Amino acid sequence: MEHFKFFCFQTILLSTLFVLNYYFDAFISHPFTQVDFIAILIFLLLILVAFKPIMKVYKYFNTIRLRTKLLISVFAFVLSIVIGGVVLSFLTGEATFML
Repeated sequence: MEHFKFFCFQTILLSTLFVLNYYFDAFISHPFTQVDFIAILIFLLLILVAFKPIMKVYKYFNTIRLRTKLLISVFAFVLSIVIGGVVLSFLTGEATFML
């Protein structure tokens, strides 16, 4: 059960990071301007604010071996790409359903 919780936590965390990166990537463009700098600062601030609670949750997974965590994280990464793509398709309005 602990492995499944770790898998779910990793999937949610990585999916959230993919979606946030998609929206903040629109503000960061090739000619680096003040808007790009502000977008990077806001993104880093969000990550730093979320870092402490995330580390509190991670300390409950100390009993899982590192090799097992890495294997679970690879599968969570693949699933988070799929979930992030589905979420972004709904948020951007590009999702189509075949009935």
